[in-house]
Amino acid sequence: MKFKKTLSGALLISALLLQLPIAHADIYSNNNISEKVKARIEKIVNEPSHLAGIDSFKRKSKKERIKDNIKWYKIHHETNGHYNRYGLDIKNYRSEKNFMTSKELKRREIHHKNINPVNHRELMQDKVIFEKVVREHYPEFMPSTYFEFKGKKVIPTKTALINSFEDTDSALKSLPDGKYFIKEVTGSCGNDAILLNKKDGNLNFRHVTKGDISLNEFWNTTQKTNFMVQEHVENHEDIKKLSPFALSTIRIVTTRFHDKVHILSADMRVSCQENAVVDNFHKHGAIVHVNTKTGKLAQYAHRRLEKSLKVHPISGIKFKNYKLPYWEETLEMVKKLHAIFPEFSSLGWDAAITPTGPKIIEGNYGWDIAVPQVTTGGIKQKWEKLKNI
Repeated sequence: MKFKKTLSGALLISALLLQLPIAHADIYSNNNISEKVKARIEKIVNEPSHLAGIDSFKRKSKKERIKDNIKWYKIHHETNGHYNRYGLDIKNYRSEKNFMTSKELKRREIHHKNINPVNHRELMQDKVIFEKVVREHYPEFMPSTYFEFKGKKVIPTKTALINSFEDTDSALKSLPDGKYFIKEVTGSCGNDAILLNKKDGNLNFRHVTKGDISLNEFWNTTQKTNFMVQEHVENHEDIKKLSPFALSTIRIVTTRFHDKVHILSADMRVSCQENAVVDNFHKHGAIVHVNTKTGKLAQYAHRRLEKSLKVHPISGIKFKNYKLPYWEETLEMVKKLHAIFPEFSSLGWDAAITPTGPKIIEGNYGWDIAVPQVTTGGIKQKWEKLKNI
């Protein structure tokens, strides 16, 4: 009798376990979700959590996560690939109601007559043109460009410090010893960025993903598109103490309402690998929210694939309440810069804080709405608040 009860119990448990996938399948079928969308949602809900297990964060059940994603799909007509990074898989943490999609952002930008006008995008996309425009108004905010080149040919540029050489080899030899940053003129996400270290006349090139590369590899990398050689911008000592490798930039989003520039969000990127060339989120870096009023960092730094962090993995310093220097000056800088690009409703600025104050590294008309929503839990309420000021 005891054996039969044990067997019956085991069979019941097995039956229940076998029914779980069917129950999940019913959720999809009852909501008329296609197999294609179901596959996308399954991929999302099966990805690891970024916060579960940290402090008191607990993850929702798979059934709850599936329901969340079906609800999102029905509202926005697209799946949410950032679901876990947004922390929406965590119990009692964040509400999906405060999040926006890129499409929704575009709809909300209709308050501005020219929303990222196509004929003005090159002002942001081409870093040489962007530098020229900024230098005409605020030269003190812009790092110097030594020359623009493609492979072994130098491209004459009015704002460049070096225009006396036609070939790249001669231009490189003319540079004094020191560090220089080389990047694509129209690139993004730090792709093919190279750190040049010149010492005793010798050139050392370190590629963002390949590490140290030879001179021949340098020519092969730079012959496909235009590159620019810029001065190497150094972090302020307070920032270098927190994140010792690569320049840490702060993505500050500004928006224009009623012809006035407002600060929507601020997030600091930090490199998390020794000898990193860039700090980008897509290059194993992390992003941590900056309180726009105080200049202090939030508690958690978020990563693209790995778990979120409370302390920097190299320096060991806690992120929470770490104060950034020159914060008021940095906010003032981006407000001034947006004012000279009035055609754009909202812009994302990559600012660096140096020993002498803030510098602008890039401006972006497509500023990646996911970044501030990963760190703050959505920007919809803040956007509406600014719009009604």
